Amino acid sequence: MLRCYLDDSGTHDASKVVVWAGIFGHEQYIREFEEGWKATLQAPCERRPPINGFHSFDLLNSVNEFSGYNLAERDLTRFNFRKVIVDAGLTWLSFGVSVADWNNHASSYLRQGSGSAERLVFGKVIMTVCDAAQEHDEHVSFQFDKGREPHVSSIIQSALDESHIDMRLVSHAFSSVNQSFGLQAADLVAHETYRFCEQYVSDTSAKPDAHLRRLQEGGYDARIGWFGRDEIQSMSSALNGSLKQIEANQNG
Repeated sequence: MLRCYLDDSGTHDASKVVVWAGIFGHEQYIREFEEGWKATLQAPCERRPPINGFHSFDLLNSVNEFSGYNLAERDLTRFNFRKVIVDAGLTWLSFGVSVADWNNHASSYLRQGSGSAERLVFGKVIMTVCDAAQEHDEHVSFQFDKGREPHVSSIIQSALDESHIDMRLVSHAFSSVNQSFGLQAADLVAHETYRFCEQYVSDTSAKPDAHLRRLQEGGYDARIGWFGRDEIQSMSSALNGSLKQIEANQNG
Protein backbone atom coordinates (compact mmCIF):
# COMPACT_ATOMS: atom_id res chain seq x y z
CA MET A 1 0.00 0.00 0.00
CA LEU A 2 1.08 3.56 -0.71
CA ARG A 3 0.59 6.18 1.97
CA CYS A 4 0.44 9.80 0.87
CA TYR A 5 0.42 12.98 2.96
CA LEU A 6 -0.55 16.27 1.30
CA ASP A 7 -0.63 19.90 2.39
CA ASP A 8 -1.17 23.29 0.75
CA SER A 9 0.62 26.62 0.84
CA GLY A 10 -0.46 29.95 -0.56
CA THR A 11 -4.20 29.38 -0.28
CA HIS A 12 -4.60 32.58 1.73
CA ASP A 13 -6.12 35.67 0.14
CA ALA A 14 -3.86 37.77 -2.11
CA SER A 15 -1.28 35.00 -2.55
CA LYS A 16 0.50 35.15 -5.92
CA VAL A 17 0.93 31.39 -6.12
CA VAL A 18 -0.84 28.29 -4.81
CA VAL A 19 0.99 25.05 -4.06
CA TRP A 20 -0.18 21.55 -3.17
CA ALA A 21 2.63 19.23 -2.15
CA GLY A 22 3.60 16.29 0.00
CA ILE A 23 5.26 12.92 0.34
CA PHE A 24 4.32 9.34 -0.48
CA GLY A 25 5.82 5.89 -0.29
CA HIS A 26 5.25 2.28 0.67
CA GLU A 27 4.47 1.39 4.26
CA GLN A 28 7.96 0.18 5.14
CA TYR A 29 9.52 3.46 3.99
CA ILE A 30 6.88 5.50 5.78
CA ARG A 31 7.63 3.61 9.01
CA GLU A 32 11.35 4.32 8.60
CA PHE A 33 10.54 7.98 7.96
CA GLU A 34 8.32 8.17 11.07
CA GLU A 35 11.07 6.75 13.25
CA GLY A 36 13.53 9.32 11.93
CA TRP A 37 11.07 12.20 12.28
CA LYS A 38 10.22 11.24 15.85
CA ALA A 39 13.91 11.14 16.75
CA THR A 40 14.50 14.54 15.15
CA LEU A 41 11.66 16.08 17.13
CA GLN A 42 13.58 15.03 20.22
CA ALA A 43 16.72 16.79 18.95
CA PRO A 44 15.70 19.38 16.35
CA CYS A 45 18.91 21.33 16.68
CA GLU A 46 22.06 21.15 18.78
CA ARG A 47 21.51 22.55 22.27
CA ARG A 48 17.78 23.00 21.68
CA PRO A 49 15.10 21.07 23.65
CA PRO A 50 12.65 18.61 22.11
CA ILE A 51 9.62 19.98 20.27
CA ASN A 52 6.12 18.58 19.89
CA GLY A 53 5.81 19.17 16.16
CA PHE A 54 7.50 20.69 13.13
CA HIS A 55 5.84 23.71 11.48
CA SER A 56 7.67 25.55 8.69
CA PHE A 57 5.99 28.90 9.34
CA ASP A 58 6.94 28.81 13.02
CA LEU A 59 10.54 27.91 12.19
CA LEU A 60 10.89 30.62 9.53
CA ASN A 61 9.57 33.25 11.92
CA SER A 62 11.19 31.96 15.15
CA VAL A 63 7.87 31.69 16.98
CA ASN A 64 6.18 29.20 19.30
CA GLU A 65 8.44 26.17 19.84
CA PHE A 66 11.14 27.78 17.68
CA SER A 67 11.12 31.03 19.62
CA GLY A 68 14.65 32.32 20.08
CA TYR A 69 16.20 30.25 17.27
CA ASN A 70 18.82 32.28 15.44
CA LEU A 71 19.39 32.10 11.67
CA ALA A 72 22.02 29.36 11.91
CA GLU A 73 19.78 27.24 14.15
CA ARG A 74 16.81 27.66 11.84
CA ASP A 75 18.95 26.63 8.88
CA LEU A 76 20.29 23.55 10.68
CA THR A 77 16.79 22.54 11.78
CA ARG A 78 15.54 22.74 8.19
CA PHE A 79 18.47 20.56 7.17
CA ASN A 80 17.81 17.98 9.90
CA PHE A 81 14.14 17.49 9.04
CA ARG A 82 14.69 17.57 5.30
CA LYS A 83 17.33 14.85 5.71
CA VAL A 84 14.75 12.53 7.30
CA ILE A 85 12.64 12.64 4.12
CA VAL A 86 15.67 12.03 1.91
CA ASP A 87 17.13 9.23 4.04
CA ALA A 88 13.80 7.35 4.16
CA GLY A 89 13.72 7.10 0.37
CA LEU A 90 10.31 8.74 0.00
CA THR A 91 8.94 10.31 -3.16
CA TRP A 92 7.98 13.94 -2.79
CA LEU A 93 5.80 15.95 -5.12
CA SER A 94 4.78 19.54 -5.56
CA PHE A 95 2.61 21.40 -8.06
CA GLY A 96 2.36 25.18 -8.13
CA VAL A 97 0.38 27.69 -10.18
CA SER A 98 0.53 31.42 -10.77
CA VAL A 99 -2.85 32.77 -9.67
CA ALA A 100 -2.67 35.85 -11.91
CA ASP A 101 -1.74 33.79 -14.97
CA TRP A 102 -4.59 31.38 -14.28
CA ASN A 103 -7.06 34.25 -13.91
CA ASN A 104 -5.77 36.00 -17.05
CA HIS A 105 -4.98 33.16 -19.44
CA ALA A 106 -7.10 30.10 -18.62
CA SER A 107 -9.79 29.64 -21.26
CA SER A 108 -13.44 29.35 -20.28
CA TYR A 109 -13.35 25.66 -21.23
CA LEU A 110 -10.34 25.07 -18.99
CA ARG A 111 -12.00 26.90 -16.12
CA GLN A 112 -15.11 24.78 -16.50
CA GLY A 113 -13.05 21.62 -16.34
CA SER A 114 -10.54 22.54 -13.63
CA GLY A 115 -12.23 25.27 -11.63
CA SER A 116 -9.91 27.51 -9.63
CA ALA A 117 -6.12 27.72 -9.72
CA GLU A 118 -5.98 25.72 -6.50
CA ARG A 119 -8.23 22.99 -7.88
CA LEU A 120 -5.88 22.64 -10.85
CA VAL A 121 -2.80 21.84 -8.74
CA PHE A 122 -4.78 19.81 -6.22
CA GLY A 123 -6.03 17.64 -9.05
CA LYS A 124 -2.51 17.25 -10.40
CA VAL A 125 -1.08 15.92 -7.12
CA ILE A 126 -3.99 13.52 -6.71
CA MET A 127 -3.65 12.20 -10.27
CA THR A 128 0.13 11.83 -9.92
CA VAL A 129 -0.19 9.63 -6.84
CA CYS A 130 -3.11 7.68 -8.33
CA ASP A 131 -1.03 6.99 -11.45
CA ALA A 132 1.74 5.56 -9.26
CA ALA A 133 -0.77 3.37 -7.42
CA GLN A 134 -2.46 2.11 -10.59
CA GLU A 135 0.87 1.28 -12.16
CA HIS A 136 1.24 -1.61 -9.69
CA ASP A 137 -2.44 -2.12 -8.83
CA GLU A 138 -1.84 -0.91 -5.27
CA HIS A 139 -4.09 0.69 -2.69
CA VAL A 140 -3.31 4.33 -1.84
CA SER A 141 -4.29 6.11 1.35
CA PHE A 142 -4.39 9.93 1.30
CA GLN A 143 -4.04 11.94 4.51
CA PHE A 144 -4.92 15.62 4.83
CA ASP A 145 -4.88 18.30 7.52
CA LYS A 146 -8.07 18.09 9.58
CA GLY A 147 -8.26 21.87 9.50
CA ARG A 148 -8.85 21.70 5.73
CA GLU A 149 -11.45 18.92 5.90
CA PRO A 150 -14.51 20.88 4.67
CA HIS A 151 -12.61 22.30 1.70
CA VAL A 152 -10.81 19.10 0.70
CA SER A 153 -13.98 17.05 1.05
CA SER A 154 -15.64 19.32 -1.50
CA ILE A 155 -12.99 18.85 -4.19
CA ILE A 156 -11.36 15.46 -3.76
CA GLN A 157 -14.04 13.36 -5.42
CA SER A 158 -13.82 15.25 -8.70
CA ALA A 159 -10.02 14.88 -8.64
CA LEU A 160 -10.31 11.14 -8.04
CA ASP A 161 -12.92 10.82 -10.79
CA GLU A 162 -10.60 12.59 -13.20
CA SER A 163 -7.77 10.20 -12.33
CA HIS A 164 -9.93 7.22 -13.37
CA ILE A 165 -8.57 5.15 -10.50
CA ASP A 166 -10.49 2.11 -9.33
CA MET A 167 -12.18 3.52 -6.24
CA ARG A 168 -11.64 0.21 -4.45
CA LEU A 169 -7.92 1.11 -4.44
CA VAL A 170 -8.19 4.50 -2.75
CA SER A 171 -9.14 5.93 0.64
CA HIS A 172 -8.66 9.29 2.34
CA ALA A 173 -8.76 10.60 5.89
CA PHE A 174 -8.00 13.71 7.95
CA SER A 175 -5.59 14.07 10.87
CA SER A 176 -4.21 16.74 13.16
CA VAL A 177 -0.89 18.05 11.88
CA ASN A 178 0.50 17.96 15.42
CA GLN A 179 -0.20 14.23 15.59
CA SER A 180 0.92 13.32 12.06
CA PHE A 181 4.61 13.21 11.17
CA GLY A 182 3.66 12.73 7.52
CA LEU A 183 1.61 15.94 7.44
CA GLN A 184 4.45 17.83 9.09
CA ALA A 185 6.75 16.62 6.30
CA ALA A 186 4.14 17.62 3.71
CA ASP A 187 4.11 21.07 5.31
CA LEU A 188 7.90 21.25 4.90
CA VAL A 189 7.76 20.32 1.21
CA ALA A 190 4.84 22.65 0.49
CA HIS A 191 6.49 25.56 2.27
CA GLU A 192 9.91 25.07 0.65
CA THR A 193 8.44 24.93 -2.86
CA TYR A 194 6.00 27.77 -2.19
CA ARG A 195 8.89 30.07 -1.23
CA PHE A 196 10.63 29.30 -4.50
CA CYS A 197 7.47 29.61 -6.61
CA GLU A 198 6.74 32.99 -5.04
CA GLN A 199 10.16 34.20 -6.20
CA TYR A 200 9.88 32.55 -9.59
CA VAL A 201 6.54 34.14 -10.46
CA SER A 202 8.19 37.56 -10.09
CA ASP A 203 11.58 36.60 -11.57
CA THR A 204 11.84 33.62 -13.90
CA SER A 205 15.63 33.64 -13.49
CA ALA A 206 15.25 32.77 -9.78
CA LYS A 207 16.91 29.54 -8.67
CA PRO A 208 15.90 27.16 -5.83
CA ASP A 209 17.79 27.75 -2.59
CA ALA A 210 20.18 25.16 -1.18
CA HIS A 211 17.50 23.37 0.85
CA LEU A 212 15.17 22.83 -2.09
CA ARG A 213 18.08 21.80 -4.33
CA ARG A 214 19.24 19.20 -1.79
CA LEU A 215 15.71 17.89 -1.46
CA GLN A 216 15.49 17.56 -5.22
CA GLU A 217 18.94 16.07 -5.72
CA GLY A 218 18.99 13.77 -2.72
CA GLY A 219 15.48 12.42 -2.70
CA TYR A 220 14.52 9.04 -4.09
CA ASP A 221 12.17 10.66 -6.60
CA ALA A 222 10.50 14.02 -7.17
CA ARG A 223 7.37 14.84 -9.15
CA ILE A 224 7.25 18.59 -9.76
CA GLY A 225 4.97 20.75 -11.86
CA TRP A 226 4.58 24.47 -12.50
CA PHE A 227 1.76 26.27 -14.29
CA GLY A 228 2.55 29.79 -15.41
CA ARG A 229 1.34 31.75 -18.44
CA ASP A 230 2.94 29.49 -21.08
CA GLU A 231 1.74 26.25 -19.50
CA ILE A 232 -1.79 27.56 -18.97
CA GLN A 233 -2.06 28.93 -22.51
CA SER A 234 -0.81 25.60 -23.87
CA MET A 235 -3.39 23.67 -21.82
CA SER A 236 -6.15 26.05 -22.97
CA SER A 237 -5.16 25.71 -26.63
CA ALA A 238 -5.00 21.92 -26.44
CA LEU A 239 -8.39 21.68 -24.75
CA ASN A 240 -10.01 24.12 -27.15
CA GLY A 241 -8.61 22.15 -30.09
CA SER A 242 -9.92 18.87 -28.71
CA LEU A 243 -13.38 20.28 -28.16
CA LYS A 244 -13.50 21.77 -31.66
CA GLN A 245 -12.51 18.38 -33.09
CA ILE A 246 -15.27 16.69 -31.13
CA GLU A 247 -17.80 19.22 -32.38
CA ALA A 248 -16.60 18.75 -35.97
CA ASN A 249 -16.94 14.97 -35.68
CA GLN A 250 -20.45 15.30 -34.27
CA ASN A 251 -21.52 17.70 -37.00
CA GLY A 252 -19.86 15.59 -39.69
